[in-house]
Amino acid sequence: MNSKGLSLVEVLVAIVLFAIVTVAFTTLVNSLARENRQLSDRVESVDLESQFSALMTDDALCGCQLIGSGRMADDPVSPTGTGASKIVELPAIVSSCADRSKIFAKPGQKMSTASQSFVVKRTAIRDLRPTGRRNKATGALDEYMGAVYIEFDTGSNLGRALRGIKASKLFTTTPDGMQLVSCTADNTATRCEQVTNSPLFKTYASSFASCNPPGLKGYTIVSGGFRTDGRLPTCPSKTNSQVPAILESRPIVKKNGEHGWLVTATCQTIQAIAICKRGR
Repeated sequence: MNSKGLSLVEVLVAIVLFAIVTVAFTTLVNSLARENRQLSDRVESVDLESQFSALMTDDALCGCQLIGSGRMADDPVSPTGTGASKIVELPAIVSSCADRSKIFAKPGQKMSTASQSFVVKRTAIRDLRPTGRRNKATGALDEYMGAVYIEFDTGSNLGRALRGIKASKLFTTTPDGMQLVSCTADNTATRCEQVTNSPLFKTYASSFASCNPPGLKGYTIVSGGFRTDGRLPTCPSKTNSQVPAILESRPIVKKNGEHGWLVTATCQTIQAIAICKRGR
């Protein structure tokens, strides 16, 4: 017998189909909203980084960020993933030397009123590594390469990691090499070659970092230094009585006009570093 109404089974099937469609639609809407937010965050991140880079091109303003900062400390985890380095925590980043109440970024505060995503977690100078230059009076390392960092809190962003923004600079220190006092543009152009001196050879090998790699012209050498790869020296040994030593670490200008930094060492792997500036 035909029923004039819907059966219970038909009603249940309709409810299930409606629920499936509703869940699918809700999932699609949430996915689109999430993708739209991620795109918006990427655009805003690029804009903030552009503003920050423009701010830090003013060396005097960069130096103002160091007022009230503490001494350099060990940073066991480099933001670039290249091993331990030094860090200086900053209470905030200001946009004016004359009026320090004008805050560009401060931990716990949003960087933008248009977004809930960019809540600042940390302001600091990180990835600080010595260039090799030493203070003539104290012998302390007094020049570092590094970057001013603004890092963001993931807790305010539903657990999504937001890439921090940074501005690379070259820093000088107090005579004891412990506290940053000034900064300048990090116009660094390097080509680094690693060289290992085998204990089977008594010749010296050099590492050269160039200010003028292919495609980059008009840079002159300012200062430089070297890094090691952390391995133990290969001498003295049964076949080589030499002791590990850095025989030279100096600027050079080649006959072809190429500027760079030259380091010569015995019994160890070294990497030269050149600090260069545009202009002659």
